[in-house]
Amino acid sequence: MDTFGAMIVIEVPIILVLIRQRNLDRRRLQQFVASSLSGGETGRAAVFRLASRIFDLPDVPDDPIWASRLFKAFGASPGAVIEAGACCSGKTRLLILSLAEIGMRAYQITFYHREGYAQHCLAEVCVDDARLLLDPTYGVYLTDGDGHGVSLQDLRRGVQPVHMPFTTRADWGYPRDSYYHFDYAATKTANWTRSVLRRVAYSILHGASRGAVDNMMIPAWLEWPQNLGLLACMALLSLVAFATACAAY
Repeated sequence: MDTFGAMIVIEVPIILVLIRQRNLDRRRLQQFVASSLSGGETGRAAVFRLASRIFDLPDVPDDPIWASRLFKAFGASPGAVIEAGACCSGKTRLLILSLAEIGMRAYQITFYHREGYAQHCLAEVCVDDARLLLDPTYGVYLTDGDGHGVSLQDLRRGVQPVHMPFTTRADWGYPRDSYYHFDYAATKTANWTRSVLRRVAYSILHGASRGAVDNMMIPAWLEWPQNLGLLACMALLSLVAFATACAAY
């Protein structure tokens, strides 16, 4: 058996596991959304209701494992977050995918610390023909002080947001310590400081795109970790197929 054939034998079971797990996750997500919106909420009310349900999930220091540790690098699955809770990345992902189920667009954005590194993620939601920044981990949404929602672009232009609760719980809001000293004008749509590889990639992409990479919105289908796993499998198979063809030539 050649290398490509061996890769097929190894990857096909992994691909089948990813597809099955995604289908199971999707059903669990649909149940979560249906139970959250049992009152028939729409628009901003639906966003706040879903965010409130996610805010009530346990906060854990790291996103939960789903299916196998083999897939940890792809982040938490929505079903795992519903069952076990998550940190900011997992809760934000659950909100984005929940909103996608009712036809609403949302994207992950990243707050950067005043010292220059990525610190916290939340979501920008397209609702009622406007953009709204909302944090399902801390129970807040951001306004301009007059009750109007602010967007990623508003923050990057220098608007200083006012935090407002979307929950009736008393413990909403960011703790008063230096961890939450955000530089709102440095907000981007991704965490580019987690590793050396990301920092190098950002330097290249920022120059090549003339800064447009800071506003690049990731579509909801890429928030499914199973889809990321499938893309990784396809990329690896393509690479091995190319290498095998070159060797044969």
